[in-house]
Amino acid sequence: MELAQHAFTTAFPDFSVTLSANPDHSLVLVLRGDTATSVVRRTIPASESRSHGYLEKWISAIRRDLAQSEAASGTLGYDPLLAVLPRYARH
Repeated sequence: MELAQHAFTTAFPDFSVTLSANPDHSLVLVLRGDTATSVVRRTIPASESRSHGYLEKWISAIRRDLAQSEAASGTLGYDPLLAVLPRYARH
């Protein structure tokens, strides 16, 4: 569980990371944002929680899901500096 805790804490520094074990040894991951509401909740199988490769896949999937939910809700950050740049200079 320490490997998973370190991986998720490092990958999501802006979130509070909570991991708890289920009776079947799977892990329940909860990421909480500034408002303390549950942002992400996933159950990770025990075999995948002990593998760097699987943890990286979980992290990538969660990042993708967070980006999709931000895009859908319209909460993507607005950068006023990008607004004054010509279109070809934006990334």
